[in-house]
Amino acid sequence: HLRGVPDGFGQHYWLAAQALASRIVVVAQALRPHVSVAFRRRCRVVYNGVRYPVAIDAAEARQELARSTDYAGIADGARKLFVSLSSTVPFKGLHHFLDAAALVRRRGLAATYLICGDGPDLRYESFLREKRDALGLKDDVHFLGFLPQPLDVLAAADALVLPSVQREVFDYGDGTPIDVRGTEGLPRSILEAMSLGVPVVASDVAGVREQVDDGRTGFVVPPGSPGAIADALVRIAQDASWRASAARQSRKIAHERFTIAASSRGLAEA
Repeated sequence: HLRGVPDGFGQHYWLAAQALASRIVVVAQALRPHVSVAFRRRCRVVYNGVRYPVAIDAAEARQELARSTDYAGIADGARKLFVSLSSTVPFKGLHHFLDAAALVRRRGLAATYLICGDGPDLRYESFLREKRDALGLKDDVHFLGFLPQPLDVLAAADALVLPSVQREVFDYGDGTPIDVRGTEGLPRSILEAMSLGVPVVASDVAGVREQVDDGRTGFVVPPGSPGAIADALVRIAQDASWRASAARQSRKIAHERFTIAASSRGLAEA
């Protein structure tokens, strides 16, 4: 069951796994090229599914978030609210999210950004906090860490942002660049956002285009492009009718295509 790009798996192990498999299930069409041509006939695509939640009213979710935090301006919509929901590791591209936030502020849009999630790379999270402060975003960007109920925060958002990279050279600033490789498959946070009717801004990696209808339910941007992320966020913020249409279409697609039932049925058939 291939749920992401098999980077770092070990070529010999990966070839052996494919050779021994009766079926190779991938979670997106975009992952098929990562299966060796000799074994691709064994490949089946079965999309991930998420539970279709009871509708969470966005205004109520925002009011509740405002009551439990001190983030000024989010309750009445005076500030837009953009959320990332991922582990804090370099391939998730959160450093590009921060650069995009700085660009959005320079364009005069007041917004609050919530970085939700944690991870084993404490050095990267420390780097992100330092970068946030250096960009003058301390009052705009907040790190919430692991959330046991992330949908309650996600429902309040004007957009989910997933700025993952496929491959790039990343530098902590100490002169020792590292080679970062992404392993996205069919990102679950996108499916969760769609199920809630929250528009998505996501990098064009792995199966993202099989989830997000670019320009209709969200925006697909080049990896490592803060400018493109900023453009998308400003457009979402300024076009209420588009947000409403994107919300309707996102929920419809999630309910029709990315359900637990559909995923279970596909796995059973495979």
